[in-house]
Amino acid sequence: QEEIVVNTFAEAGIPSILNSSSSGPGMTGPHAYALTGGYPGTLGLFALAAKEAGVTKLAHMVTDVPAATGAAKALGGITFGNAGVGYEVVAVPLGTPDFSATMQTAVAGGADALMATGDASFCSSFFKAYKALGLDLKKFVISVCVTDSVIQEAGDVLAGSYSQAA
Repeated sequence: QEEIVVNTFAEAGIPSILNSSSSGPGMTGPHAYALTGGYPGTLGLFALAAKEAGVTKLAHMVTDVPAATGAAKALGGITFGNAGVGYEVVAVPLGTPDFSATMQTAVAGGADALMATGDASFCSSFFKAYKALGLDLKKFVISVCVTDSVIQEAGDVLAGSYSQAA
């Protein structure tokens, strides 16, 4: 929807002022202005934090929908690569209640940190899998993962996670 609005406004010569953006036109349009760094800013923040924490490879577990996986692949590889941190996108099918096996495969592939991008139920499943596997790796999670409902479900496994301000 954002892309349609931004393009329509641009054609009419009307600027678009957005809280944040994840669309091409919203991030690069000649009349589009974002007030925050949005998803690219989050990836940059996490890449820097991962580098400073000594992470060598981060597996980014993402809800498998084109907007999420596309942005993660297009921006994450560049951002983490520029920080000197290995990066892999792990697409998790929408609605998967248990992705312990997927997470275990990512860890077996050399990931020493994990990142979650999805909705609240995705985040809950991420933390359940992390706990079930008994992992002790760095965790990077978007602000959706630190809402009251996720915090109640995740419990102490959320401790030590890196997140950005909402």
